Amino acid sequence: MIDPNTRQVLFHGPLDRPAMDRGDGDGAPARRAAGNGGARRAPASTPLTDVLTKVTAGDYKPTDTVNVEVAKGCPINFPAKAALAKNVPDYAKDVAPILKDNCAHCHVQGGIGPWAMTSYDIVKGFAPMMREVLMTKRMPPMQVDYHVGHFNNANYISNAQLQTLVHWIDAGAPRGNSKVDPLTSVKPIASEWDLGPPDYVVDVPAFDVPATGVIDYFNHLIELNFKEDKYVRAIQFIPGDKRVLHHLLSYIVSPQTSKSDVNAINEENVRDFLEGYAPGKTSATIFPKGTGVFIPKGYKLTMQMHYTPMGKATTDKTRVGLYFYKTPPEFKYLTLPVSNGGTALNIPPGETDHRMNASHVFDTDIMLYALRPHMHYRGKAFKFTAVYPNGTREVLLSEPNYNFAWQPTFL
Repeated sequence: MIDPNTRQVLFHGPLDRPAMDRGDGDGAPARRAAGNGGARRAPASTPLTDVLTKVTAGDYKPTDTVNVEVAKGCPINFPAKAALAKNVPDYAKDVAPILKDNCAHCHVQGGIGPWAMTSYDIVKGFAPMMREVLMTKRMPPMQVDYHVGHFNNANYISNAQLQTLVHWIDAGAPRGNSKVDPLTSVKPIASEWDLGPPDYVVDVPAFDVPATGVIDYFNHLIELNFKEDKYVRAIQFIPGDKRVLHHLLSYIVSPQTSKSDVNAINEENVRDFLEGYAPGKTSATIFPKGTGVFIPKGYKLTMQMHYTPMGKATTDKTRVGLYFYKTPPEFKYLTLPVSNGGTALNIPPGETDHRMNASHVFDTDIMLYALRPHMHYRGKAFKFTAVYPNGTREVLLSEPNYNFAWQPTFL
């Protein structure tokens, strides 16, 4: 038991060891059965309950720390582990389907994953690493609290699935008797464009990324030269080199925007946010049915690029595919930034839980389709809360384990 304010250990020992009855004098536990009309004594206390009583009463002092030495701790039973040890999960029937549904969309040839799950032999070779990243919650990269809302692309994995994978690996990752390996049916990414050839392709100017160093954000101005208004129904980003392109943000800007002011984008020359790419974005973004992002004729795009060197010099040639509606949709799809505008980012020295807040008040009813948390390296947790006109509050998304290297848009 640790004091969260001082981080001092208040108690170290078992939960159920009873305290000795100091009144007996012989060190025997204070237990007496009622009989012959005798009154039953109160249950014996434990060192843990004694410390808790002192802390809640305000009588605790640092010198009161209790360290109980015992030869045997409290037994903890794991029924699922015992059951799976007796009946080891079958690779083809139990394990491979979990991998195909939760992992192979990234771990596929041509995908964002560093290795492809193409066979049992490959999986067995990576089994120890898989166990580690599963137990440390690094994979699947689910950062959101699954008790709050539900998102189609949050990479949820159930406790039962996690137990199946881990205990199968603990059992030696056996192949089983099936002659068919389900993972061999996972096909490489056949086409770079998920939805077929785009209606329009933006070729972002090539950028030489050095092997080392820190690269400032770089902004490109893209001439579209559309002769008529366009509504974008879907968009896909094809990074030239996934290893170095950390993120890309695209904005629709006025025809008057020039290269000289592309690094000073503000509310006056930005019409709307188009879409962005970040680690974990492995497929095309299809805007909700009946909605689209509006690009007026003559307007341009700016592309904010963020590169991170990876130890080897390379050149990035990213492309952006746009898919248009033939007729205008009913609604315009808009992205609203809710932030403090970059001000007051002053974290006190030594502060481990510095909180910042921002809000936006909607004047009319809206339909909320997606949420995208975004911070930088020092960010560790994020939460969206809706406050309704009657004063009630609802947590829409809670991300207690924010990771700067993995920033999907939660749908």
